[in-house]
Amino acid sequence: MSISGIPQENVKWLWQMYCASLAPLSFEEEVVVEMWRLFAAFLASLSLQPAATASNQAPSAIATFTFAVDLRSDGLTAEMRTALVNQPQVVVPLLEFFRAVLDYQQNTEEHRRGAPGSKRLVCSVIGDDACATSFDALGASLLGQLVVIRGTVVRMSPSRVICVKMAFRCGLCGAIVEVSTEDGVLIYLDHAVVDAGLQVVPVGGTRKV
Repeated sequence: MSISGIPQENVKWLWQMYCASLAPLSFEEEVVVEMWRLFAAFLASLSLQPAATASNQAPSAIATFTFAVDLRSDGLTAEMRTALVNQPQVVVPLLEFFRAVLDYQQNTEEHRRGAPGSKRLVCSVIGDDACATSFDALGASLLGQLVVIRGTVVRMSPSRVICVKMAFRCGLCGAIVEVSTEDGVLIYLDHAVVDAGLQVVPVGGTRKV
């Protein structure tokens, strides 16, 4: 891809910062060039917003900024929207890299004063309800885009969410008791515990797929 006004070593640094997960893909490959042509003009119009930080969080040497890509935006073509929906794990890092390149070009003097990577850009994608798929409808191919399954999958059963553990807190002393469930069926604490004065209320649960 043609990048003007940025030293080559800084381009490589930005690529490593945002797109290391895409290795062995390189920013010089044709597919990246095509994505740049597709998204560059749209990304240039997106403003950067300082990321909110918790009041008790220590200040970081890297300033974080976010930019939002709304799938409902008229600025997105059908091709751009399809790429984001079908391959977010590839496209989102590319968009962060592209926006960082544009930010460097737009703020050349600022970047000359600061070291490369002193600013981190994070892409936030606002979903489109029309593209949403209910969890129960996820199959093996879609689930593979959300989680990594190591080993060999012999059979993919329909996915479901079950409760594997519940926690109860005593209303008198504050003690917490955890109760495991079997196949998602919750069995409450037995009468002996309750009769002993442990007035329990559910405080949460642990779920798994």
